Amino acid sequence: MAFCKYCGKEIPDGSVCSCDEAQAAVAAEEKNVSNTPVPDSNITSSDEVVTGTNIDKNSIIMIAGAAAAVIVVILLCVLLFGGGYKKPLKNVVKGFNKEDPERIVSAIFTEDMIEDSDEWDGDYDDCIDAFEDAYDEVVDEFEDEYGKNVKIKYEIDNKKAIKEKKLSDYEDLYDDDLDMKVEIKKGYKLELTVSIEGDKDDEEFDEIELVVVKIKGEGWVICPFDGGFGSLLY
Repeated sequence: MAFCKYCGKEIPDGSVCSCDEAQAAVAAEEKNVSNTPVPDSNITSSDEVVTGTNIDKNSIIMIAGAAAAVIVVILLCVLLFGGGYKKPLKNVVKGFNKEDPERIVSAIFTEDMIEDSDEWDGDYDDCIDAFEDAYDEVVDEFEDEYGKNVKIKYEIDNKKAIKEKKLSDYEDLYDDDLDMKVEIKKGYKLELTVSIEGDKDDEEFDEIELVVVKIKGEGWVICPFDGGFGSLLY
């Protein structure tokens, strides 16, 4: 079995994931193929193509290549920067499924956020060490219930923008609870369906809510309040 490189979902080898990002990539690739110029079988000259003015074959190849390059750049921008609020969710799933707790931490706090905070004495490595202990406990509990090779997946059922005046309340929580001074530019409250599956036959589904926020200079993270990271794993 393989895992989707966009959302971390387990998929059969050679298949395409049903998530929005994977489907968008396939659609863009198909569009690129369908837009590639096809030589006209009625053209008699081996050196020219008549389209109102004469354009040689080398020019057509260069134009087609440039168009393909533009499509690739647009696709990369969509994949890397589009739907940025989903990035921390993907990092949690990838971090858990690939046994990489540091990736999970990056979904909640950036290195700069930790170093600028009095929490963990501003030491990023101390934060990682503390989180790894908690992560190991979660894995042990999951393996007891679901068996070995536990994997998690999620689907976003609903997204609701957080009002600007409410964002300041979250800023206060970061300040009061974590000694972090942050400026939140945007936020969403998400409703998710999370599935957990291991070697045992049963797959469990759970409906949860959590908040993702876009912090100025840091990007999107899962807010550790109002459910936050814990809800995604418990």
